[in-house]
Order: sequence, then C-alpha cells, then structure tokens
Amino acid sequence: MKFEQFDPRPTPEAKAHNDKIIAGAKQLIGIEVTIPSLADQCFINIDPQHTDNDITTCALDIVTSDNFKQNVLPTIYHDATLVTVRPDSDSIASMCILDLHKNTYLGEFFISYEKIKEISDHDKFVKNPVFSKTPLDLKSPITEFEVVNSLMLDFNVSLGLKVILMKDFLRGYMHPAHDSETSEIFLKKASEMIKSKTVLENQIFENKIRFDVSHHENLVVLETTHHNVAQLAYSKAPVAVCVNPECTLMSDKPYLKYTIFAYNENYANIKAALNELNSLEKGWGGSPVIGGSPQGSSSKLDLQTVITVVKKYIKY
Repeated sequence: MKFEQFDPRPTPEAKAHNDKIIAGAKQLIGIEVTIPSLADQCFINIDPQHTDNDITTCALDIVTSDNFKQNVLPTIYHDATLVTVRPDSDSIASMCILDLHKNTYLGEFFISYEKIKEISDHDKFVKNPVFSKTPLDLKSPITEFEVVNSLMLDFNVSLGLKVILMKDFLRGYMHPAHDSETSEIFLKKASEMIKSKTVLENQIFENKIRFDVSHHENLVVLETTHHNVAQLAYSKAPVAVCVNPECTLMSDKPYLKYTIFAYNENYANIKAALNELNSLEKGWGGSPVIGGSPQGSSSKLDLQTVITVVKKYIKY
C-alpha cells in the first residue's frame, strides 16, 4: 500500500500536490480526511469524529472492528493509497492495521491490542466525565506512548517513517532493548521531550505562558508556543481558547494557530462554535470537543472574535 498526506492549505501548490495524489491512486482510502472536497475523492473516508461527529469512536476503532473486517476490508485493494490530512497516532495506526491486514501473512501479523486501546482512549479523550482542575504534573516520567505520539505529530518525520515507527510500536519493537533504527529515533525523541518538559517548567516559572480567565468562569484563554496545551488549559478551566503565534504543525514556517476545545460536550458546543468560526473564515473545523483554525496558514481572525464566538456556546 501507498501512504500519502493531503495538504489542507488553500494554495495552488497544495492543490497541485493533492491532485497528484488523487491522479496516482488506483483506489483512495481516506483516514481522517477532514476537508470535504478531498474526502469526496476517496472510495471511503474513515473519519467518525470530524465527519460523523461521533466522539465515542475513532478511526482505529473502525478498522479493528469485526464489521469493518468482514464487510469493508474485502473491498479495499492491496495496493490502495491510504491518505490522511491529520497524521496523528489514530490515523497512522489505522494505516498500519489496514496495511498489515492486506499485505502480511497471518503468522507475521502480531500486534498488541493493549497498545491499540491506549491509542484509541487517547484519541477519544477517555477520562472522568466530570471536570476538576488538574494540577500541572511535570515530574512524571514520559511514557512510551507519549514519545510515539509526539513522533506522529512531528512535521520533520516523514509519513513513511511514521508508519514504520507505529508498526514497531504496535508489535512491541520500539523498546530501547531492541537494537533497531526505530529505537534510536525513539530515544532521541524521548530526550527532546525531557528537555521540552524543562522548557515548559521554566516558561511557567518565568510567566512566559499567558493565562486569562477573565472572560468566563469556565473559560481559559491560553497563549503559548508549547504543544502541551490541554494539560495547561485543564489546570484552569474546562473550556479553552488557545493561541499559538508560532505554530509549525504541518508547515515548515511558523503561523498563527487557534485551537478551541472542551473537556467534554457537557461544557460547550464546540462543533457549533467551529461552524460559526468557519462562516467567518473558511478552514475552521474539528470534532465536537476540539478543533481549530485553518491548518498550515495563519488565521486572519483576531483573538477577541474567537473568544466572543466560543463564549456563546459555553453551556454553563
């Protein structure tokens, strides 16, 4: 199977890139293709959270289900092109499972379903249904999955290498005891993450991360360039507007990125907020609990506009 990533940016270069993927595919299988015009080009698009608004299911749940294996998997070509807009642990693991199902002898197909559950729970934000402020924990050791998840989100790691890394993780080969290239990459990323924790700790100590809780008792506005926004936000409130003035996700150049999210659907109607923001600026989207501004290019909306919209949909 081939593995590709659509470019969500509204540029001629992105269109040319995406058109080339579409033209070169014998069969296009989308996994979290969140752009409707691109999803329409796919034979199927496995995107329960963003397209179907089902936050209780992730793409990995779909591709590992008996129904999918019995009814959908036989219709997928062994040389299909698997494509995503969101290269995260859920979409990459789903690619791996599809590839292993179609192109691996049964005797070689061993994966850890504990690891699959770990990815699934993380992607669905499985947690206590009632919010309580969570003190920042910067002392706990970094887990194997946290390192792998960070690698999946790393713009500098190619999609092909992400697939290899994820396959090794699912098979239990990622542990440093294994003498492999993936173990070296794993250890390097773990070292970077330990340093990142220290940077975050210093930024908090030096008041370089801006928290604003003045707009609503259940809303925090957070300005930071650090990636660990959920942990930061949930130390203050169940609903968040986060602004990163130097985001590099899916881009080699920094851009202004807004992310809005809620602890769960009981606290805010994030989907409605995203729909209104998309009416003001095309490209906003996400799931019922998290989403954001256009990927890969700076948002043109000012922060106060985003805050005003989100406040309208806070439930209490």
